[in-house]
Amino acid sequence: MDDRSERHRPADPLCYADPARAELPDGRFAAATERNSRSPHASWPKAPTSDTEAWRPVLDSLADGILAMATPDRTDRLFPGDVDRFSPGHRGLGLSYGAAGVLYALHACGRPAPAEHVDWLVARADAAPDLPPGLYDGLTGIAWALARLGRREAACALIERVIAAEPPADPGLGSGRAGLALGLLDLAEAVGRRGLAIWALSLGHELAREEHPPRLRGLLDGWSGQAALFLRLHGHTGDPGWLTAAETALGRELDGADLSDGMLLLVEDRYRRKLPYLAAGGVGTAALIAELALRTGRDRLPARFAEALAAAGPSCRPDPVAAAGLFDGRAGLLLHLLRTGHPAEADRHLRLLERQVMNHRGDPAFPGHRSMRLSADLATGAAGILTTLHEAVLGPVPLPGLTDFPRP
Repeated sequence: MDDRSERHRPADPLCYADPARAELPDGRFAAATERNSRSPHASWPKAPTSDTEAWRPVLDSLADGILAMATPDRTDRLFPGDVDRFSPGHRGLGLSYGAAGVLYALHACGRPAPAEHVDWLVARADAAPDLPPGLYDGLTGIAWALARLGRREAACALIERVIAAEPPADPGLGSGRAGLALGLLDLAEAVGRRGLAIWALSLGHELAREEHPPRLRGLLDGWSGQAALFLRLHGHTGDPGWLTAAETALGRELDGADLSDGMLLLVEDRYRRKLPYLAAGGVGTAALIAELALRTGRDRLPARFAEALAAAGPSCRPDPVAAAGLFDGRAGLLLHLLRTGHPAEADRHLRLLERQVMNHRGDPAFPGHRSMRLSADLATGAAGILTTLHEAVLGPVPLPGLTDFPRP
């Protein structure tokens, strides 16, 4: 081997840690090295979700890994997540990409959110005067999470900001009036303010009268999100008129769906992609059709609704799925299969998550959107996967408009 080859030979990876080795007490470097090199694949169970004891350690380790990623000394974000968290509206705070979603997921899955982290969320929300009012991207969702985290006073302060804000023109669930109404309906009970439920009903009636199409498709941004609100209002009031409104909204969503290959896919407007996913794809719409069928009886579904519902299962079949996350990845498909009674298919996707799990300081972690970075957030990362695994193994985790439909 000549000198040039020797110079370019990869170095022993431990050499880069020599300065750190000198700063650690005896034995600590070896322990840290062993922990960091342990493969998460070796501990990813092959057992079905019914084997609770096999999966509990994974849930615990996933929650530990999320907490280990926290950086409360930073002011721009508490947990790593999708780059959208840095957009002006999100500020690293909201339900979808920010601290509110992560802390709620931990709490709902039985892991108390550290008080220091909740304090961070309250302080940063107070210091951000330009947050939008939305459910998954703004004030309503942060208030929703804080109410569940036991911070009623802080939630009420954010509700006052929602009341003072102009309602969004967007009709959707993620950023718009459907999400605003759904969040207010929950908050009315959580903080004991009946007037919020009255406002939610008013927004629902307003949306039910509108015929202007939403900007995008799917559960977060399309007609399906409005159907989610209408089903919640049916659960709240028992008024069958809300079932009619939900059926109308879902019919409009299906007008733009693609079932040509026996799969239920929604066509994304910008790049004309055909999507099966929870937030902007077929399974998000199918979940609402399934919920509608529970309330009206499956035999009363319009024929094309029944066809779409039947086609949602095949859209979950492919093994290759680019992302692991809840909104636009494998976890969302898994959640749909769980909620529509396909446990064997759900177990298959749970095993396939092993292909996407990574090791971060000895705990499982997952890459976010486009696999650009590790993510802890609800939409793209570990918090969303934690809620999905928890539902698969232990029981449901309510997510507003996605997995919480009380019966009348």
